[in-house]
Amino acid sequence: MALKGCWTCRDRKIKCDRALPTCANCRYKDVQCQGYGMRLSWPRSGDKRRAVELKSTAKQKKHILAALYQHSLFLNMTSWDVEKFYELSEAKSNQITFAKMSIPPALPSIHSMRIHESESGLLQYFIDTGSRLLILDNLGQLTDYILRLAFYDATPASNAILYSILALSSLNIGRTGAAMVLKIKALSYLQQSLRLGNFGHRTAQHLMASMLLYLCETFQISSTTKDWAEYLCGAKQIIVSGVLAQEVRGDISLLFDWVAYHEIFARFGIVYWKPEAAMRGMRLCAMDPVAARIYVPRNDFGCDSKVLEYTSAIFSALMQKIVEYTDLAPPQMQELYVLEAKLRAGLMESPPYDAPSTALTRNRDKTTELYRIAALIYLNRAALGYSGEEFRHKNLVNRGLNMLCGELTYIPPWPVFMISCEARDDAQRMTALEILNRAGEEPRNFNMRLLRELVEACWNQDDLHDEEPIEYHLKLRLAIQSAPYVPPFS
Repeated sequence: MALKGCWTCRDRKIKCDRALPTCANCRYKDVQCQGYGMRLSWPRSGDKRRAVELKSTAKQKKHILAALYQHSLFLNMTSWDVEKFYELSEAKSNQITFAKMSIPPALPSIHSMRIHESESGLLQYFIDTGSRLLILDNLGQLTDYILRLAFYDATPASNAILYSILALSSLNIGRTGAAMVLKIKALSYLQQSLRLGNFGHRTAQHLMASMLLYLCETFQISSTTKDWAEYLCGAKQIIVSGVLAQEVRGDISLLFDWVAYHEIFARFGIVYWKPEAAMRGMRLCAMDPVAARIYVPRNDFGCDSKVLEYTSAIFSALMQKIVEYTDLAPPQMQELYVLEAKLRAGLMESPPYDAPSTALTRNRDKTTELYRIAALIYLNRAALGYSGEEFRHKNLVNRGLNMLCGELTYIPPWPVFMISCEARDDAQRMTALEILNRAGEEPRNFNMRLLRELVEACWNQDDLHDEEPIEYHLKLRLAIQSAPYVPPFS
């Protein structure tokens, strides 16, 4: 129904000409015209025509209100309050026995000024980009877990995680000097907490702080530091000792997967960079039986856990051959052929990338495929006697390069290294260099610049040994040992 005038004229009870944008009366009086739109009106006291009344008995009112309460949300209301409300509503007398109220334990106290105002931006940066910084944390569950334990309390263990987060964020935005100060604080808090021992949630906090410091070290490594391997070994020792499984209640497989992923590819780098250290580190690979029973690989990790498991088995089977220059025994060769069959079966079963799926699922499938291709390439060359000229081997290399040229949220270092090293002609090498250059532009992929140097060193040896091909392990050892530090391939 059209209005007879603007709301200003209606309130003044005068005739309105309904002109637009304002009526003549409002223009003449120089007052604000309230327009012709709808205006809500609320009941006035004593206005029976628009009064809102609940005409019901007292008992009916209680049941009506109870029904309303079922669909309402109240702050600080517990199930105990609602239960007592119903008991009072249905009671016929005041002689009621009340159950004792369950009082929840006090929340851990957190200092309101644990971080300086200038550092709050670094924390927000980690909250926004943590899933990318932590690598393969596509769903952000690991990021959430780390943040929860960073603010669990104000103990040295929590502070170690918090300042490690700030240091990692600072490195990613180019504030190297500030990152060094924050990293020293984190290390100091971690040392304080370690003196108190590993028990309860503190065990998980120590592991998280060690892994975050490890990521800080792999982000920007000097020519003398070996700290990244020490931090990773510390985290691995917590896993294999079984302390984490005994002390922490709940699903800890996410932490196991996180450490296992980095440990697998750290072993690859160490075995070629410093073989004797890799053999000593083999003792860190055997998991405590208690922890092994509890550990169940997660299906929502950024890469299929089976492919990582097969890759780890290949490294373990070949370690003695690489270090001691010995041939593999027949049972070991049989084991490697079984691993090849499993990897190739998964390669054939891969779903088409244009199949209906979420972006996270597609990204995980592509990442898994890259690791599967890289593992097959390495197995072919390192153990199964492939020269690199075989058709099925070249097909793997071309497939890997095509995938790396596509859209990926993250370019994993080890697959791109293994695939690029097998590029033989100029077209393949130009493609590989373009991929490495593109990956090196990302702040987190700082070490891609080093990987490019290692890839080019392998190409140079292949070209120089054109008549008599160089032994594969010797080529990798020559290239990787030329690096000023252990290359982190994770």
